[in-house]
Amino acid sequence: MIHADTYGVDALSCADLADWRALAQGPFASPLLQPEFAGLVAQVRDDVRVSVFRKGQERPGFLAYHKRPGRLARSLAAPFGDVQALVSAADFMATGPEALKAAGLRAFQFDALLDPYGVFGSADGDVHDAHVIAPGPDADAFLEQQRALHAKRFKNHRRLARQMERDCGPARFTAPDRDGEALTQLMGWKQAQFRQTGRHDVLAADWVQALMRLTHETTRGGVRGLLVSLRVNDRIVAGLFGVRSDTVFNPWIAAYDPAYAAWSPGQQVLHELIAAMPALGLERCDIGADHDHYKKYYAADALPVKSTLVTAPGRDLGITRVRSLLWSAARYTPAAPLASKIHRRLNQISAVELDTGHRISGLVRAVTRRTRPAAG
Repeated sequence: MIHADTYGVDALSCADLADWRALAQGPFASPLLQPEFAGLVAQVRDDVRVSVFRKGQERPGFLAYHKRPGRLARSLAAPFGDVQALVSAADFMATGPEALKAAGLRAFQFDALLDPYGVFGSADGDVHDAHVIAPGPDADAFLEQQRALHAKRFKNHRRLARQMERDCGPARFTAPDRDGEALTQLMGWKQAQFRQTGRHDVLAADWVQALMRLTHETTRGGVRGLLVSLRVNDRIVAGLFGVRSDTVFNPWIAAYDPAYAAWSPGQQVLHELIAAMPALGLERCDIGADHDHYKKYYAADALPVKSTLVTAPGRDLGITRVRSLLWSAARYTPAAPLASKIHRRLNQISAVELDTGHRISGLVRAVTRRTRPAAG
């Protein structure tokens, strides 16, 4: 039988941290699955826990999460935790539900479960492709390969870049950008976009603001912030911000100055990032599982992830299944697309809003406002 010990991040032993880092490679190389990331999040939220699974294991397994009321676990730093996993060796000797029961959890709401070894293999849920940009050591050759596949799109990209230079002045790409005001500008643009489109402002919560600042200020160690920017005449016009490990970058915020929208500066800054990845020591850029139209032009690879509620076996299974069945039944009605959208929105609000007042107001907006398509 599997056994779990659950700790705050600061209580993990040096041996546990070393084992975790050794396992968080290969399919688990994302910065979001490293112990240092759990440590960053624990500085801005007091509900971060790590369950360490030991008994019967040659090497332990590690599961980091937010422990919420009712023994429910939520994805670490959701909705910015773009991938979750039980970090283990391939021969982990328990199923995911058994691991949850050993950790004393009723259920775990995964937003993007990465499960390369099939630990949660039987879990129901929606499977998505998490897009990956992996240019290899020769980024120029990779971009040329993608240009050949999408000639019209890349021709338009070059035309807009030249036009912006003629109309506005030469663009300067900076990576990494240490300017805190640049991060403030990016977040401001993104929050304005949330207001314009009616989407929930996931950047407004105090803990999110603190996490963004803390991550940007963290410039050393196994996990640190990375902001890349595009400036014209010393004015920032676009940028990407997120968290990186030694080899993998996970952007959280992609935003641009609406005044420059005609020249697609967001696509330009992504193009420049890809060209700079080898010099930055990055082997991979994980750009998530949503369906932004530009991703297919740059993301030649993908990781399958699953959105699912996993329940521990026993009495908890029946209690939790009632809730999930209501949403599952809605999939087979004419209102399925709307129900799916509302379900995702409610899950997002519940993850990011920690006090009742903000949660209720977010839920009311989610149900009553019609969401317009996001700006391109």
